[in-house]
Amino acid sequence: QEFTYSATACGLTSTCVVTYTWQEVTEPVFDNCPAGPIDLGCNPELPTCDPSITARNECGLVAVSCIAGSIIENLWFRSQTFTYTATACGLTSTCEITYEWIEDVNDPVLIGVPGDVSLPCGSAMPAWPEVIGFDIESGALAVMTSSNVVGTSCGEKFQRRWTAYDECGKKAEAVQTITFYDNEAPHLTVPSDTTLQCGAAIPKPYYEISDNCSQYFVDYKESVKTHNECEYTITRIWIARDGCYNFVRDTQIIDVIDTIAPVIVPINPMIASIPNGGEMIMYGCLTDPRLLMEDVDVYDECCTAEYTTSDQLIANGACDIFGYYRKWKCSAVATDPAGNQSEYYFYVLQYDTTAPVIHNVPADLTLECGEEVPPADTTVYVEDDCSLVSIPQFSEEVFVDPNDADKIAYVRTWWAVDQCQNRGEATQIITVCGFDTSNISAAVGNSVWEDINLNGLQDEGEPGVNGVKVFLYQQNSESAEDLSLMASTVTSTFNGTKGYFDFDYLPSGQYQLSFEAPEQFQFTLMNEGENANLDSDVDPVTGMTNSILLLNEEKIQNIDAGLIPHDIEILTGAKVNNLSVSSENCTNTINWQVSNDNRVDSYAVQFSESGDQFSDLQRITARRINPTSEEYAFTDQTRRSVGYYRIMLTSVDGQVSYSPSKKVTGRCIERSILSVYPNPSREVFHLEFTSPQTGEAEIIIFDR
Repeated sequence: QEFTYSATACGLTSTCVVTYTWQEVTEPVFDNCPAGPIDLGCNPELPTCDPSITARNECGLVAVSCIAGSIIENLWFRSQTFTYTATACGLTSTCEITYEWIEDVNDPVLIGVPGDVSLPCGSAMPAWPEVIGFDIESGALAVMTSSNVVGTSCGEKFQRRWTAYDECGKKAEAVQTITFYDNEAPHLTVPSDTTLQCGAAIPKPYYEISDNCSQYFVDYKESVKTHNECEYTITRIWIARDGCYNFVRDTQIIDVIDTIAPVIVPINPMIASIPNGGEMIMYGCLTDPRLLMEDVDVYDECCTAEYTTSDQLIANGACDIFGYYRKWKCSAVATDPAGNQSEYYFYVLQYDTTAPVIHNVPADLTLECGEEVPPADTTVYVEDDCSLVSIPQFSEEVFVDPNDADKIAYVRTWWAVDQCQNRGEATQIITVCGFDTSNISAAVGNSVWEDINLNGLQDEGEPGVNGVKVFLYQQNSESAEDLSLMASTVTSTFNGTKGYFDFDYLPSGQYQLSFEAPEQFQFTLMNEGENANLDSDVDPVTGMTNSILLLNEEKIQNIDAGLIPHDIEILTGAKVNNLSVSSENCTNTINWQVSNDNRVDSYAVQFSESGDQFSDLQRITARRINPTSEEYAFTDQTRRSVGYYRIMLTSVDGQVSYSPSKKVTGRCIERSILSVYPNPSREVFHLEFTSPQTGEAEIIIFDR
């Protein structure tokens, strides 16, 4: 505000202006006076006047004073007000700051916490209980839960945790430990004991294990006990332990055994095709059969087998019983370390078909009239490769020329028959005074056989019979009934043929032969068929042949005698003619024609695979209408490929007779068959293949 002062004097006026300046102020204002109470939380340090509280007016900072009020208590709540006063220019302002806090002297608690529990493994987990949190100052509190597994190898341990906080952050915590204790061993499963054939794959060890609540550990060990090279026992032991030291032990026993015998394979080509128990035929006795170690090969699936060979004579001098002279058993026996044994063996039938050999027989001799005839040579001896025959039999026949008594012939014969009825002989002829040997050049002979099928004919496979006595009679030229015994012999084996006989160095004339049937035989039908070389020439009743005319140098070698069992009655008169067999589509049709059908009661169609053992296929009643000739037929639909058919005739009075057998060879195979032997084999084996159709077949052999 300006004040002007004037001074006038003398017309002069002077002025003085005085200006006053000032500032208007208001009440002081606090810079940082908080609005509302300040919460200090729980159990803070007690508040004091805060020097940082300031106030100002337009003139700047104003001094501030502070007065602390009393602490007001309300239960556990506390408050205190601080009054700040600012005075300037007579103006005063105040700032009140109230502090609030909680005086918390009690901890929170948890109510209903269960104690620790110990349960056996496998028990159910207890339910969570209801736990309450409480604090005196805060009241009911929220309760937090958690659980965890406490690491242990023995059993199981769980902890349950309850936690509650009061408003001041004080914590209440409780823990329950639940322990599952384990007093049971682990459950262990291992393979069962087993027995294996050696060579089989050994199974790998394995096991299955579980435990009710503990950790487990498994120990395994294996041991082998050897019994022999082929067999052994494996013992496998598993021991399972859990963390509580419960344990279980289990075992598997594997017995490796060898029950398969070694295989013996013949590798010598001479015996490779002979099956086990088969037969081999040898002729002669110069060498005995020998099965050598190198003739067979032996192998075993598991180990090395030892083997031996042997040759055993089991029959000797048996020609009269079995037809062979000796029978050997040649065998190889292989044994493996387990005691399994196998045998390969075969029989050797040693036939003696070689006649004894006569040595030192003098040569034929021609003497002059009146010259002295030397005595028989006594140095003649016999050698036989099988029998111990050394001294020959001797006979001498003297023939005188009926027209000149000075002309004489001496026929000296040395002979020997071995145990198999092989006959060997040698002859020396001594002629005196020009005897003509053509006058004693005739001969007669042949054989005695067993007529197995009773048809009166020598069929293939019917054997000769040795040991039958045969007598040679010469008829008197004036009377056919006046017979003179000239010689006798016994049927024997000649050139491998049994039942042979022969009379030689005979003069011309009329002869008859007489046969003496063995006790168990009688003679078969006489003069059957149209082939004189196959029929029987002996009267079944008398055992004599008809008269036989021999001319000089004539040799009749077809005089035969057939034998049949003595208890068989032969059907005479009726006869099967024209037996035939035809094959088509695996069906065989048998046709035959019969003479004197009116004497027959029935016909039996018979079949045999080998030709010796026949069986009935069908019995057909005879029609008995046509007394001269009748025809029959039978169809066999049993798909036979190879075999023999024959017809058995039975008369009205029970007598029987047989037709000749008829062989059929067809082709009736329904499926292909491949056989291999020996099997298993090594180096050498045989294949047999049959097929229902012709053509080419490819067989592929793999060597594994």
